Amino acid sequence: IEKVIEPRAGGSVQELTFRNVPRARALGLEFELRKNLGFLGSFFEPFQLGMNASLIRSEVDIDPAELELLRSVVPDRSAERPLYGQSPYAVNGELAYINDTLGIKASLSYNVFGERIAVVGGINPDIYEQPRGLLNFSISKSLGNRWSARIRANNLLNPEYKFTQDYEGEEYIYQLFTVGRTYSLSFTYNIK
Repeated sequence: IEKVIEPRAGGSVQELTFRNVPRARALGLEFELRKNLGFLGSFFEPFQLGMNASLIRSEVDIDPAELELLRSVVPDRSAERPLYGQSPYAVNGELAYINDTLGIKASLSYNVFGERIAVVGGINPDIYEQPRGLLNFSISKSLGNRWSARIRANNLLNPEYKFTQDYEGEEYIYQLFTVGRTYSLSFTYNIK
């Protein structure tokens, strides 16, 4: 299911709709690494490093009627495009601290994804969501047998959410905004 600009909508306001594509192809690789850092010395024993990376190639055949219209504007337009919402890569990393003796767990995580189609343009240029890095932090502390507390800080880098369209090699900003950082404090009681 893809979000698409409705080409038959009239007026100056773009109308978005959803449609199914009959078929898509995707091929990918995923790599994962997890390592305890205790080999650096006893101080590093509670630390763990984790990372995973995915590489994906995806294709969707453009509807023949849509392709004919596209080629009337761009004659050498490919008959395929990337799958809606599918990034060509995604990278996630985490540094974790786990100390069961003190009842503390903390993690700092970072993730980034590659440029992906946010809205299929139809006869207009596709709208792409540009990469942005997200950095999150979380720490929790056990407060006895049943209680625990957690502090979270999300979106610490507060990157721009940038959506663009490319026309004749020129990038145009479709939408640009930030969502801000979020912080939370929570308490949990385990009823066992």
